[in-house]
Amino acid sequence: MDPEDDAINNIGNYWNPNKNKNSIFLVSKQISDEALDVLYGENVFMMHLHGEGEIYFKKNFSEANIQRMRYLLLTAEPRGVSYTPGRMPDNALWCSVLPQLKMLRIVAEQPLEAGHYYNAPTLEQDMDCWLNWIRLFLQCFRRHLSKHTTVEIDGDGRVETMALIKECLPGGYREVQCQLAGDFIFRRSRFSWESGYWDDDGPMDSHDAGYDLDSD
Repeated sequence: MDPEDDAINNIGNYWNPNKNKNSIFLVSKQISDEALDVLYGENVFMMHLHGEGEIYFKKNFSEANIQRMRYLLLTAEPRGVSYTPGRMPDNALWCSVLPQLKMLRIVAEQPLEAGHYYNAPTLEQDMDCWLNWIRLFLQCFRRHLSKHTTVEIDGDGRVETMALIKECLPGGYREVQCQLAGDFIFRRSRFSWESGYWDDDGPMDSHDAGYDLDSD
């Protein structure tokens, strides 16, 4: 065969229409995957455990994108639609999201006083409910967290909650003060009662305040 004919045949094979389409598809998919890796891997995602956080995640994020997440901020407060005794964590969700995390931060607010309404539970009863509720999540997290994940806790130094966290997360963690999520929830710093932040109509719950992962 003439060398020129051989070269033409090779070019013809390279520009085969089906081959070209497949190549473009693979390149596009690679770019798309890389963009998603950046989007989900370099941003912080937040979930309210006491709200509809688990449901929201499963409804709005695909399994693949959940596994791309690397930074997760969880808030846990003694109120909300998911704050019910005996509520079990969504094990399938946590099995998917936790092992890949680089950092997990938990802001946990325990009850500080009994409710001011007729026949309200005592503070002791509220504390029992809180500890039993959050314990199930912490035990679930222990099962699925990687030893390489940095775990940070803002419990505002509350003895009962921090003791439970120490019991349930023996792999270790560090205490932090989350400047926005924690400061808002615990009324610290610029969100303190003395700051004047609450003098006028301000945010009424933690959804309205905004968050980042900065800490002191």
